[in-house]
Amino acid sequence: MTFEVNKAFAGFTVKEIRDSEELRGRTVLLEHDRTGAQVFWVDNKAENIVFSITFRTLPEDDTGVFHILEHCVLSGSGKYPVREPFLELLKSSMNTFLNALTFSDMTMFPVSSRNPRDILNLTGVYLDAVFDPIAVKDPKRFCQEGWHVDRNEAGESVFRGVVFNEMKGAMSDTDTLIDRQLMRQLFPDTCYGYNSGGEPEAIPTLTYERFCEQYLRHYHPSNARIYLDGAAPMEEMLSLIGSYLDRFDLRKDIPEYSYQKPVGSEQTILYELGQEEGEENRGHLTLGRITGTWKDRTENMARGILCDVLTGSNEALLKRAALERGLAEDISVSVDDTTLQSWLTIHAENVTDGKENEILNLLEETGEKIRREGLDRSAVEASLNRAIYALREEDEPQGIGRCIRCVGNWIFGGNPTDALETSGMVKELKAWLDSGRFEELAADMLLNRENMVTLHTLPSRTIGEEKRLLEKKRLNALVSGWTDEEKAENDRLIEALAEWQNTPDSPEALQTLPRLNKEDADAEPVWTETGIRVCNDVKVMTHQLNCNGVVHIRLYFSLTDYSLEELTRLSQLTGLLGRLPTGNHDALTLQQDIKRWTGALGFTIITRAENGQDETCTPYLTAYTSALEENAEKAAELLAEILTSTRYEDRDKMTEMFRQNEIGARQRILSAGNQIAVRKALSQYSAENAVKNALDGDAAAAYIHLLARKPEKEFPVLMKLADRLMKETLCRKRMTVSVTSTEEMIPAKLISTFAEGTTVPAARAYKADCPGAVGFRVPAQAGFAARGYRLSRAGAAFDGILWLASSILSLDYYWNRVRVQGGAYGAGLQVERNGNIYSSSYRDPTPGKTPEVDRGAADFLRAFVRNGEDLDRYIISALNELNPLLSPRDKGTLADGRYMTGYTREEAERIRKQILHAVPEDLERCAQSLEAFGREGTVCVVANKDALKDCEGLTVKDL
Repeated sequence: MTFEVNKAFAGFTVKEIRDSEELRGRTVLLEHDRTGAQVFWVDNKAENIVFSITFRTLPEDDTGVFHILEHCVLSGSGKYPVREPFLELLKSSMNTFLNALTFSDMTMFPVSSRNPRDILNLTGVYLDAVFDPIAVKDPKRFCQEGWHVDRNEAGESVFRGVVFNEMKGAMSDTDTLIDRQLMRQLFPDTCYGYNSGGEPEAIPTLTYERFCEQYLRHYHPSNARIYLDGAAPMEEMLSLIGSYLDRFDLRKDIPEYSYQKPVGSEQTILYELGQEEGEENRGHLTLGRITGTWKDRTENMARGILCDVLTGSNEALLKRAALERGLAEDISVSVDDTTLQSWLTIHAENVTDGKENEILNLLEETGEKIRREGLDRSAVEASLNRAIYALREEDEPQGIGRCIRCVGNWIFGGNPTDALETSGMVKELKAWLDSGRFEELAADMLLNRENMVTLHTLPSRTIGEEKRLLEKKRLNALVSGWTDEEKAENDRLIEALAEWQNTPDSPEALQTLPRLNKEDADAEPVWTETGIRVCNDVKVMTHQLNCNGVVHIRLYFSLTDYSLEELTRLSQLTGLLGRLPTGNHDALTLQQDIKRWTGALGFTIITRAENGQDETCTPYLTAYTSALEENAEKAAELLAEILTSTRYEDRDKMTEMFRQNEIGARQRILSAGNQIAVRKALSQYSAENAVKNALDGDAAAAYIHLLARKPEKEFPVLMKLADRLMKETLCRKRMTVSVTSTEEMIPAKLISTFAEGTTVPAARAYKADCPGAVGFRVPAQAGFAARGYRLSRAGAAFDGILWLASSILSLDYYWNRVRVQGGAYGAGLQVERNGNIYSSSYRDPTPGKTPEVDRGAADFLRAFVRNGEDLDRYIISALNELNPLLSPRDKGTLADGRYMTGYTREEAERIRKQILHAVPEDLERCAQSLEAFGREGTVCVVANKDALKDCEGLTVKDL
C-alpha cells in the first residue's frame, strides 16, 4: 500500500508523511474524512504491532466515571455480546499487551500482538467495545464494575464494585493520597483537580444515568486519536477502522482542555499509621507549583534532569544538605510533564517535628547558592547522560511506550511525530550546559514561591477506622432513605446481577468473537542460546543478540555459606553497594560516574534451584550493569571497583539509607501486599522459597523495620558480614559471569580484578517454619490473600497440563468468584516450573473469604472436563506465555536463569507439545494436586484489623 500526502484511502486522507531515522522508519498521519478522527502510524517494520484508540475524558467530579467506563465498555458489545470480551481475548489471543488505561485527562485502549491476524481481531473487538458497548443499555455491568449495594453473609448492606475496591486500595497508599491532594490544590478549576480514578466516598454518588451521559459525550470518533505501530496490515486495518468511524458524523462540541490560572493554597490531610508505628517525626511536607505546559518539552526534560542533580541520590546537592541537618529522612524533587500543564513537586518524608520552616529555608539557601556559584557541571552532565540512555534503551513492548508518550502530547494538539523524536531536544540540552540555562532553571525550581501550594500530611492511628465508620454511615444513610419499592428494586438487582454473573455465555455468543486457530500459536519456544566460555577459571555465559549498541553484564557470586538470617542482613548491605564510597571515589563522584558511564547498575540477591528441588538451592549476590558499547569497559571498571573496594564506614549515612528503605518497604506492603502474602505462604515448602521470603517477604520487612529503628544494635554484626563479603565472598571461585551483546564479548579484565578465593558448596539446604495460616495487620482499606503449596507434597511434578489448568482456573474460576462476584481488583492461580502452586488476590474487600475459593478449584476443573469445554482458546493463551516479548537485556537474564536451573530447550519443547496436544481428559490428573492445595496449603492474609477479624484460625501479627 503506497501512501502519498493528500491521497485518500478507505475514507481517510493522508495529511503528513515524515521519514525518521530516530524511529527507524517513517510516520504517516491520516484524518478520517467524515468525522475528523486522526490516525497516526509509526511505520518501523517492528514485529510487535500496536493498535490503540484514545479519547479525551475530562472529569468534572470525583466519581471515577471514566475509570468505570474504561472497565465497562470492555464488558460486551453489540457485535460481541459476551459478558467479558476482554477476558475471552486473554484466553484466546497471542497478545503481547491487552489492557485499558485511565489517565487524568484521557482514556486509552491499547493492544499489541506479533500476529497480524490477531491484531486485526483484537482491533475489531476493541472498536466494537468503545463504539457500541452493552454497558450503556444494561446497568448490570455498571453495578459490577462501578458500585452497587449488596448484602454480606450476615445480611448487612455493603458496597460492592471492582473499581470501588480498587480505589479503596489505591487511596490507602500514602504517596497516592498526597499526589491526589496536591493536584486538587494545583488545579482547583480544571479537570486535573478531580480524581479520574474515583474517590471511594464519591463513587457511590455516580448514577447510571450520569454514566451513560458521559459515555455519549466523550466516546465519539471526533474526540479520538488512533495510534498504530509496527508492521501493521494497513489496508485491512484502515478498512476495519473506517467501518466503525463511518457510522458517525463530525462533531464539533468535543471536550476542550482549559488551563489553570496558578493559585497558592495550604492544606493539611491525614494518613493511616500502623498500630505498631510511632507518631514522632512521621509527617510529610509537600510543595507544588505549575511550571509550564506540555509544549515546553526541552525545559521539562531539563527540569527532570535537575531533579536528579538535586535529589537523585543521598549525595545529591539538596538531599545531602537536608539529611545532614536532620530535617527529614528523605527529600525528592520531581517534575510531571504528562498533563496539559507541567508541575514541580518538592516532597519531604518523615519530617523531623518542628523542622518544616527549616526545609523552606534550605530551599532558599540552596537556590541562592546555585545563583552565585552555579551547578557542578559534572553532576549535570552525568544526569543528562543517564537521561539520554533512557531514551535509547526501552523495555518491551516498546510500541506501547511510544503510544503513551505520543498520545500524551498529540491529544493536546501537538504533532505526534514531534512527540517521539528527541534528538533535537538532546542537542539543545547539551548546548544549555554552557549557556547557564540549567542554573537558571534550578534556581527557579527552588526559589520561586509564586502561587506555590503547600500540603502537610500528618500521621493518624484512627483515620483508617474513621474512614470505615464514615463509609458505613454513608451506606446506612443511603439505604435508610430508600422507599420499600426502592429496597425491593435493589433486591431484584442483586438477584439479577448474581444470576448474570453465574450464567455462562452461550456457545452462540462466544462464537461471535474472532479467534485464532491453535496452529497459529504453534511455534517453537523462543530460545536464547547460552554459550559457555571459561576465562581465568571462571564460567562465562554469553548471549549474542541484537542489542542496539548496548552491552549487558551480570556477575553472580554464590552465597551458600550464609544462613537464612545472614542472607536477610546481607540483602540490606547489598542495597548499599554503589551508594557508599569506594577506594577511588567518594559517594558523590561515584554516583556521577555511574550515571556518566552506565545506563543501569545495581546489586541484589537472588536464588536459584534445580526445577523440582525442594531441599536445597543456591543464593547469589548479583551485580549487573548495562552500558553503551563504547562505555562498556568503563562500566565494567566501576562494577569491579564497587565490589572490591566499597567502604562500609560511615554509619550515619548507612542509617539514613536504612530509614529510607523502611519508607519504601511500607509503601510496598500497602501497594503489593499480595507479593508478601505469596512469599509467606510458600516459605515452608522449599529451600528456594525460604530464601525468597528471607530476602523480600515478611522476614525481610521485619528486619528492615528493626534496622531503621535500632541500627546501633545491628551494626556490629553487619560490619562483620560486610568484612566477610568483601574479603571472602566476592572472588573468582564463587563467580559466574553473563554477557549479553551483539558481538561475543568476554570481560577478561573485569574477571581478573577479583582474587581467586575459595570455593563453597554448590547448593545448601534452607528451611523456614510457617504457621498453617497467618495474618498481617496493615493500615489499608482493602486487603490481599494468598494460599501456597508445593506439587511434591501431593506427589506430583510440573508439566504443561498443570500450566494449562492454572490458566483455565485463573481466567474462569478465580476471575468469576473473586473478581466478579467478590469485587477484588485481581485474582488468579499460578503453577510454576519449580513446583510452586499458589493463588492470590489483590485489593480484595473480603480477603478472609477468598482462600475458601481454593477448595472448589478441583471440582470446577472436573466440571470443566465433564462439560466438554473447548480447550483450543486456552491452549493458544498458554502457548503464547511460552514466548514472552522481551528486550535483549531481559532475554539474557531469562537465559541465565534457565541455564542455572537446568531448564533446557528440550524441556520447553516437551511442555509446548503437552499444551498443544492437550485434551480435556488430561486435566483430570490435575484435580488431585488441586484438592491437596485447597485442603493443606498455607494461607496468608494481609489486611486491616477489621478484615482480619473475619478470618478464622489465623496467627495475626503486625507487618
